[in-house]
Amino acid sequence: MATGILSVALHQTNHETLSRIALTLAGAAWLALAGDFVARLLWDRTRWTKEAATPAALTAIAATTVLGTRFTTLD
Repeated sequence: MATGILSVALHQTNHETLSRIALTLAGAAWLALAGDFVARLLWDRTRWTKEAATPAALTAIAATTVLGTRFTTLD
């Protein structure tokens, strides 16, 4: 999520190349975490259920929102 926020900030300060690099890294990290999420859902549902009930699970929503915000500002 921090890398996505960094990408948004770099875009706002006209450092577009660095912003896109950070966006690429944030997107790759998001994909890896989404894959882990699906793997746990399919193969370890009890652990997934326990972790989904914690406040830390909400960071996935925030990270998705940050990436969505940056993707909407792409030309």
